[in-house]
Amino acid sequence: MKLPSLELIESQHSFPGPFLFKIVGESGVLTEDAVMALIKKTAVGARVLTVRQSAGGKHTSITVEALVTKAPDVHEILKALHSAPGLTMLL
Repeated sequence: MKLPSLELIESQHSFPGPFLFKIVGESGVLTEDAVMALIKKTAVGARVLTVRQSAGGKHTSITVEALVTKAPDVHEILKALHSAPGLTMLL
């Protein structure tokens, strides 16, 4: 897993502040509850913005906004999300 550099994250975001995570995975395997549990270990004020299924119903996309205090927290959340069951893509 290659994470964006801390310098890149800091150059594009103000901390503390909201950060968007988009998680895509297998429908029925990747769940909103699992994603939120992983994010809430590091961030506060996390909320789901959207949950959408693909046209064929095989994949689910979950967009979460979380209040992140510093760039290394983004790395911690991304690492945690990589362990989400059914994960296909993380943006």
